[in-house]
Amino acid sequence: MRPHYETGEDLLNETCCMSVVASRWGFVAHKLSAKTYRLDFALHTPDKRRVVMAFAEYKRRHVRSDKYPNYRLSLLKVQAADSASVASGKPTVLVVEFDDGVWFARIAGLDRVMRGETIISGRTDRGDPADEEPMVEFAVADMTRLAGT
Repeated sequence: MRPHYETGEDLLNETCCMSVVASRWGFVAHKLSAKTYRLDFALHTPDKRRVVMAFAEYKRRHVRSDKYPNYRLSLLKVQAADSASVASGKPTVLVVEFDDGVWFARIAGLDRVMRGETIISGRTDRGDPADEEPMVEFAVADMTRLAGT
């Protein structure tokens, strides 16, 4: 069985950031079960019906947004985003918290989603061969910075 690398502090930071992001868009961030869903959050209306308006994948990178030209996301996450968007008719966004702010990009649910190359990449510092996998590149320059971050 593969080790679980996410810490309680990671989950707290993710929930705090996504609560702020969802609130700015007029939604509530609902954390999805990691065992059931490959995506992190459903963003829903704040009313009693809680209608899902979008899905979100959250990532935290401890570098500035201009350190690398592309952000790489697991092909499995991109497939999950596509699947959720097709099944629900709702968009999926990638939210990346860098050291200098929070950026987002729509990664599924639009006719014209911009994606770069699919490459083999990943971490090599943990000695976990499952860390290297097919990844899809998204140009950071094509992402949108959230105001006030």
